Amino acid sequence: MTTKAERAEHANQLLRAIGSHGRRFFYNAKHDQYARFELDSRGRVWFVDDYTQKRVYTHDKGRWRGFTQGGTLRSLVERMRDYIRTGWQLPRGVIAPPYMGGNSEDNVWGYDREAAAALRATAFELPIMAPPPWPSDTPRDYYVISVHHTMRENKFITLWCPDDSGYCFRTTRAGKYKGEAVRTKLGYYNSGCANIAVPVDVIDPLTVMTTPADRLDGPDGPALLNTRANWKKLIANVIARPEYPIEPQFPGARRPAHERRRAA
Repeated sequence: MTTKAERAEHANQLLRAIGSHGRRFFYNAKHDQYARFELDSRGRVWFVDDYTQKRVYTHDKGRWRGFTQGGTLRSLVERMRDYIRTGWQLPRGVIAPPYMGGNSEDNVWGYDREAAAALRATAFELPIMAPPPWPSDTPRDYYVISVHHTMRENKFITLWCPDDSGYCFRTTRAGKYKGEAVRTKLGYYNSGCANIAVPVDVIDPLTVMTTPADRLDGPDGPALLNTRANWKKLIANVIARPEYPIEPQFPGARRPAHERRRAA
């Protein structure tokens, strides 16, 4: 398990890699400065621009004053911020991404082919980047996890039953959803705020056996403990980036945004 500070350094390694190849985004030659991430005393994530050297609050939904890169790179910075916060690795396709429907050898960043290839080779070795995706022709099943129905006081993480038919704690009673079915309805199965879909082969090794002391209905079986460490693993292996932030509730977790607003 990595700390926020360690993940910020992973993100800075990626900024330096990008700034060392091709058009050298995130690097200012005049001042010999790379952009970087910093954490404040409250653990909030700031981006220091390579050109203006101004600190940009990355959680701001509006204009980022002092940020001199374009919208595509802002989106990348937001993904890196989310990695620092949650440990959610970046998909490989965000590095010098190809044009949609265009020549796969060209990329949105305007890096030449050799520079793009060299950057990807360097970036893909960093901890911030996700491992290679499974081949599209390899079938993979997913458990659907109910973020919304897993409470702080729950010992186990809540899973969906087969055919959207309810909720359970044990994987022996949970549904195994086909990857193609999940991908066709990501907003339903993988919204982030309500549910996330995680591969069966990732979850099964994390489970522990329930006991009669847990007072669950039915025979004992494997279940997923509601812990910070397990949520980090789940978020890092979610099927796709959800539309909304994932705010799991486990013992010691930060209260969700709506509860914090209500308390204020």
